[in-house]
Amino acid sequence: MRLQRIPGFTTIGLLAVMLVGVAPPAARAADPASGITVVGLGHASQAPTVVEIPAMISGEAPLAADAIVKYRGAKQQALKALGELKVPGLKIEEQGFRIAHSTNAQQMMQMMMQGNVQQKMQQKVLVYEEVNIVLENAPTLKPDELMDTLVKVVDAAKDAGLITTGRELSMIEMQMSRGTPTSLVSFKIADPSKLYEAAQEKAYADALRKAERLAKLAGLKLGRAVSIQESTVSNNDTKATGAVSWYAMMLAASDDDEKKDSGSDVFAEVSRDVQLTVTFETKAE
Repeated sequence: MRLQRIPGFTTIGLLAVMLVGVAPPAARAADPASGITVVGLGHASQAPTVVEIPAMISGEAPLAADAIVKYRGAKQQALKALGELKVPGLKIEEQGFRIAHSTNAQQMMQMMMQGNVQQKMQQKVLVYEEVNIVLENAPTLKPDELMDTLVKVVDAAKDAGLITTGRELSMIEMQMSRGTPTSLVSFKIADPSKLYEAAQEKAYADALRKAERLAKLAGLKLGRAVSIQESTVSNNDTKATGAVSWYAMMLAASDDDEKKDSGSDVFAEVSRDVQLTVTFETKAE
């Protein structure tokens, strides 16, 4: 095959193009993400500051008007009973009422077994509201005092007609907690974002310390951080292994790590662990 000469294109020009294409790596621009990459770990913990008892107020009747009257009476009775305890820091957080059909599940099952699903069922109207009974002075009480106070609150709530429901469980928690009694009480911290930020700061300080040590060993000067990747685990049991560790990681992956605190069934310090993978620039000294 005969090569055609391109006007104005010399052999020297061709060689220059070829040399540019095979320039050695040292002549290329440095990767901005190159440097020292380290993993920093941060742990922060704090005793619970808030105790929550999820509950439900309800009224049921064949007619909606009657159901509402029952609901209002039950709510008034519950507020009065809890108020009479005169427990400092005790309050009820209301979440709004709902109106729904109340179906007799046992009657429905019997009809299905008898093959008579067409039979008219008597439906009732249910007016209900999910509430949180909150105790905000948990840090001021000793464990035994807190236990006695919670027992009084739970008993008063039940005597007043409240249904204690326990905290809402995720699908993973429901799978892992089969056969485990449902906890009536949830222990939380008022501002989980502060705990998260404390763990985050410790993780970055740990990463910086490790990077400075490696840079010193290599005779390099450490520059600014150019890349940070984060992973978090919210786990109150630091000895968890196997399936329990996997369960904790799955819960953390679905959380809003900075703000969300689903609470613990155990009265123990709430912990937050943060892992940061940080890349720092390096320069020759």
